[in-house]
Amino acid sequence: MKNLMNWTAAGMMMVALAAFSPLMAETPDKSEMAEFREWKQKKTQNLQKRDERRKAMHEKRMERMTKELGLSEKQKTSISGILENSWKKVAEERNSFTDKVKKIRESSDKSIEKELTKEQIKKWEEHKSRMMKQARKMSKKGKKNGRQKRGQRKYARRMYELRKL
Repeated sequence: MKNLMNWTAAGMMMVALAAFSPLMAETPDKSEMAEFREWKQKKTQNLQKRDERRKAMHEKRMERMTKELGLSEKQKTSISGILENSWKKVAEERNSFTDKVKKIRESSDKSIEKELTKEQIKKWEEHKSRMMKQARKMSKKGKKNGRQKRGQRKYARRMYELRKL
């Protein structure tokens, strides 16, 4: 959930930056927009990979359930449909949450900008840009740590299964 929050925060900040793209186009350094495009492309690729992993995991789960519970083909297709629907509902909830957070941040940014002068708005944009870069760095670190922990969990699970034999 923490990584989801980091990505959500990162996404919201980049949306705010994209809203001010005319301001950024005037600046000689366009590397932030290039970084944003690269980040967006990676995000799309990661979502595709996640869907592929989820489908593979679903197939394995159905195979195990069929084997362990002795499911008929009718039961198998019915349970598979139930699981698919539940995953779709979770994805919808995740998207609606992201949209709600996005709207809240946009309205707070607009409110903040109403209180600032033009010079302060420029500084505010720079501040948001720095925070976005920092959030991306933190999310990368979190992912690396998550992979290590996941690997440790897999190892512990394998050892447990071997002891059972």
